[in-house]
Amino acid sequence: YTTEFFLGAGDVAAATPDAYMRTTTDASDHFASHILDLSDKGFWTGKVNFVRFDFFTESNTDDSMYIYSVRLAKTEQEAKAIAAEEAAVADKKAEGIIG
Repeated sequence: YTTEFFLGAGDVAAATPDAYMRTTTDASDHFASHILDLSDKGFWTGKVNFVRFDFFTESNTDDSMYIYSVRLAKTEQEAKAIAAEEAAVADKKAEGIIG
């Protein structure tokens, strides 16, 4: 599945084709982590105005996607640590260890 993220910060106040990222996710019954590197994107500076998720560019009638969390990081190292932490929590939830 392809998900598009329209991002607005600074002077970007509405979704535009010039300020977006795209990621793909395989169909699964488990959570997956994605790190979007925005460090070189000129449209991602200043105060965050919005993040719009277009979850599926194509899907079947009963397809769904659940978001466990969205977190922002300042560095790649911090982003990877967050992804590892989220994966550990998601695995425990999937195993019924935490509710």
